[in-house]
Amino acid sequence: MLGSRKAQAVIELAILGSLIIMAFAIVISSSENYNRAQSYMQQTFRSTLLKAQEANDTGAVTAVDFRRMPNVTTPVEVGALARFSSGNSVLWSDGKKKDGEFTESKAWFLHHRSRYEFLEAGPPGAIPGASIESSFNYGSGLGSDSTYIKRENSRNINTQKHLEASDNVTDHVVLGSNTVTTGGPLGPGGLYGGEVSGLTRDTVNTVNQ
Repeated sequence: MLGSRKAQAVIELAILGSLIIMAFAIVISSSENYNRAQSYMQQTFRSTLLKAQEANDTGAVTAVDFRRMPNVTTPVEVGALARFSSGNSVLWSDGKKKDGEFTESKAWFLHHRSRYEFLEAGPPGAIPGASIESSFNYGSGLGSDSTYIKRENSRNINTQKHLEASDNVTDHVVLGSNTVTTGGPLGPGGLYGGEVSGLTRDTVNTVNQ
């Protein structure tokens, strides 16, 4: 009787433990997504302030970023693909002429947080110079290969995991009368569009017996 109760307690603990771990994984993943979205939004806003000050008028900046989010349950594996879209429009003008004439509002698309692409006039009815995302579509083709090696002897257990992944995302963003192509290859840190392509991860774990 006592043995069956112990067995039941172990089973209940295992089930409850799995549910708790899953709940923590969901909370961590949601928090990470929210934190990344806020970070990208603030970066775009700072970029908008910079371009508006340069234009001495209304400056608008739109950005679309892709990244593979961390996999909480299996860190070595490739995480889910996330798309972050953000845009701002700021009026920054001192009312004076610049280079002998009044300035006009301008808009840009920010590629990979490093390169600005100037856009033509915004869509009718929008804030002058504002860039409004009206539609989008993107596709990717992820390929990954992982290995797991376990070596055991009388003193310790050594495990090694290795991951190699490649992907390329292409996104066509429609901003008013402009169609901007963005994306790029998967690189270190799960980021897309950098100079280095290919994602690799390695873990080594040794447990003494």
